Amino acid sequence: MKHSTNYRGRLTGLIAAALATAAVSVTLLSQGASATPGHTDPHFPAATPKVSRAVADTPYAKLPKVPSFSLKSTDVATGKQLGTAQTSGNTSPQLSWKGFPKGTKSFVVSMYDQDAGTGSGFWHWAAYNLPASTTTLKSGAGAPGGAGLPAGTVQAPNDASVAGYVGAAPPAGQTHRYFITVYALDTATVQLPPTASPALVGASIGSHILARGTLVPLAKG
Repeated sequence: MKHSTNYRGRLTGLIAAALATAAVSVTLLSQGASATPGHTDPHFPAATPKVSRAVADTPYAKLPKVPSFSLKSTDVATGKQLGTAQTSGNTSPQLSWKGFPKGTKSFVVSMYDQDAGTGSGFWHWAAYNLPASTTTLKSGAGAPGGAGLPAGTVQAPNDASVAGYVGAAPPAGQTHRYFITVYALDTATVQLPPTASPALVGASIGSHILARGTLVPLAKG
């Protein structure tokens, strides 16, 4: 499915507004710099507290440790800036993976912004019940409607209330990390209602994760 310019603009605006309203300055430890909040809402103070990434370095810090497998992309790379397609273009990246456990029965794919100033991060994408035979997704596979995904795959409504991928849009002056993860599960089907949030998907698969592969690209507002 191709997005119209207006549809893309609305999604990007919705993401930017949601993040900017609750924006929190993030201390970039690697650069020794602090970000500037992008919001001007009079209900929030002009300056917001700085949050050190040492507090919670990754979304997996408090989860059980599992093996990793290879995850690659022709569109994105760890530590590199996301391109226009994956930001304002609302196009999910190409992904391919290998080296997952032999007992894998299905996959979950997600993209999560841990640095979003919402108190709970921001889910950009979550797709589950991908068959175990799936080892690659084309660019744009996460479009609403799921035409580019394997049969049986379900896309959870993201934090922009869209059942599909929505692009990165951090507030002005902030650099955020985007955790793109493929989970290998020991179950073929995750039984959830179609309205289940990505957070509920995560809670439901916790005890079924055999391994995961992760890429962490960046985006600057």
